[in-house]
Amino acid sequence: MLKKLILDLLYPPVCMLCHRLLDERTGVCADCLKHLQWITGPRCMCCGKPLLNEGTEYCSDCESIRREFTAGIGVFPYRSSIRKAVLDLKDKGKKENAAFLGACMAAAIRPLLLSWDPKCLIPIPLTAKKRRIRGYNQAELLADALGGCLNLPVRTDILQRRHSRKEQKRLHRFARKRNQAETFYVTGKEIPASVLLVDDIYTTGNTLEAAARTLKAAGVRRVYFVTVCMGTDF
Repeated sequence: MLKKLILDLLYPPVCMLCHRLLDERTGVCADCLKHLQWITGPRCMCCGKPLLNEGTEYCSDCESIRREFTAGIGVFPYRSSIRKAVLDLKDKGKKENAAFLGACMAAAIRPLLLSWDPKCLIPIPLTAKKRRIRGYNQAELLADALGGCLNLPVRTDILQRRHSRKEQKRLHRFARKRNQAETFYVTGKEIPASVLLVDDIYTTGNTLEAAARTLKAAGVRRVYFVTVCMGTDF
């Protein structure tokens, strides 16, 4: 109680979206919580990207290429208010945002757990250099929060990421995908047959696809993913 009192005096809890003072460290105020834009409606059957039409089965990306991951889901649209909380977690050291965002991920993915049956969570790793500069991996913080909600272990010993000498922005689309695939490698032992990748943002899906390809080559049979934010197909 004393520790909480001192913490509240030094760092009073505020809403991560509107910065309004909070009575408790709930993450967001009641008003912002009420207006959160959860992804609803039709989704791509492969990557879970929101679709415009109910009769469409796949997004334009998943229609044109063979995906390495089995399926996935995003919780909020990329252009929603929650994007600020994700970027603050990623770029501004707001590590406390991970608890609320992880709880939101857990709420979205819980109905799928029975059919997906992942044995562990694997956060998308950073390169050693990027982690050293940032001081932490935001995907790992999200995975820790999500794992606590779902009672699933977090494995950071399986998937690793090496630094790429080639700049992504200088490469065309297919070379970029190949370059990204070469940055991941597997080091862990006793790799489960079904895993759930955790990341903050899904746009093209290239990063998750590259990670899934590496894991499948190492013997994983089913690779699912969950992200906080996701782009749309319209």
